Amino acid sequence: MSTTASPLAPRADFPALADHNYLNSASISIMAKPVREAMERLTRRILHAGTVSLDEEAEVQALEIAREPVFVGWRGTADMWGFDATELTYAPSLRRFEFSTMSYMSGYGLGEALRYVHSLGVKSIFDHDLGLAGQLIEGLERLGARALTPREPSRRSGIVTARFPGRNGEKMAAELNRRKVVVSPRFGSTRFSPHFFNGSDEIEQALSVLAGIL
Repeated sequence: MSTTASPLAPRADFPALADHNYLNSASISIMAKPVREAMERLTRRILHAGTVSLDEEAEVQALEIAREPVFVGWRGTADMWGFDATELTYAPSLRRFEFSTMSYMSGYGLGEALRYVHSLGVKSIFDHDLGLAGQLIEGLERLGARALTPREPSRRSGIVTARFPGRNGEKMAAELNRRKVVVSPRFGSTRFSPHFFNGSDEIEQALSVLAGIL
């Protein structure tokens, strides 16, 4: 899912997304947009829950606990070039959550992917994907499939998931892949993920292949 397309993104403390799917990057890197004071807000929501009132000292202690990294790496320490294994002092900034040396090739690939996406236009891509998804939903329903994806454009992305009554979704996905229609099995259903590199003719071709299986 594209985080930027989600209505939850503006309200998220740490919106994050992977770049290897809809951003079309060859790498597998994670991007996160840290928001200042987000950890404070998150801690207060978790501990207060609208009813609990903590004194200042207790809240500071709770905040420090919330700031404890789950995975600790050398880049997350205050003196990352010290390499002192006898002492652990976290960096005072969000760098404390960095684990190790980043993959520079992944970063370069991500940059190129972002430039390409922006050259096409994010809204143009989104509208294109919604159009393909709508075409796919209509075609699937004509073939007797039950689309699990909402029909309303405002409630969906370009991903379409469907089930085929009386058919095993995993086997359906395997057969489609064998016939060069790339899909993914999803808990008894089949997921289609058209994107900007697909066209309407390819949707019709996929539906034709599916009709041959059914």
